[in-house]
Amino acid sequence: MTAGRAGLARRGVLAPAGVLFAIMVAHTMLETARDALFLARLGPDDLAWVYLAMAAIALLAFVTLRRWGRLRVTNASSAIAAIAR
Repeated sequence: MTAGRAGLARRGVLAPAGVLFAIMVAHTMLETARDALFLARLGPDDLAWVYLAMAAIALLAFVTLRRWGRLRVTNASSAIAAIAR
């Protein structure tokens, strides 16, 4: 591989990795801000219940999509791939 191709290949890997890193940093910052705002308003005792409610809603949405939609999966990795589409 020539030096020019190596540079292009490196850029082809680093650019998506940089975007993914930026998305993960932004998500972490927004999640922290969301939790801080929630805790300032309602308190830490309610936070666990909100997380449980969010998990229940996500599970209900998944079951509904699987039952009524075109989402047919057989294992967890297929479910993640199907939801990501």
